[in-house]
Amino acid sequence: MNLLLVGGGAMVGASARYGISNLVKKYILITFPIATLVINLLGCFLMGLLLAQGWGNSAWLLLGTGVLGGFTTFSTFMNESAMLINARQWGRLITYLLVSYVGGWGLLWLGMQI
Repeated sequence: MNLLLVGGGAMVGASARYGISNLVKKYILITFPIATLVINLLGCFLMGLLLAQGWGNSAWLLLGTGVLGGFTTFSTFMNESAMLINARQWGRLITYLLVSYVGGWGLLWLGMQI
């Protein structure tokens, strides 16, 4: 049962990530990795909302591990960071890292407060 909760949630999260990423890339035409940033920051905020609810294990497996685990993407974040390093785009790299980490923590906290 737990495997179905996590797997089903991950399918929903990954599908949402794919759709949102395509929308962001379509309407925000910049070379900065904005789609991954938007998705990961939104995921942090939603994780904060979820943590504040204190729901049981099944809800956590479905929504936290499954949906938000499939929605957010650390591997893409690392890949895009490496691409900025390889391109020697230091300002964009520092901005991306700071906004990702500081913004992520801030949005997690905000979600927990709401």
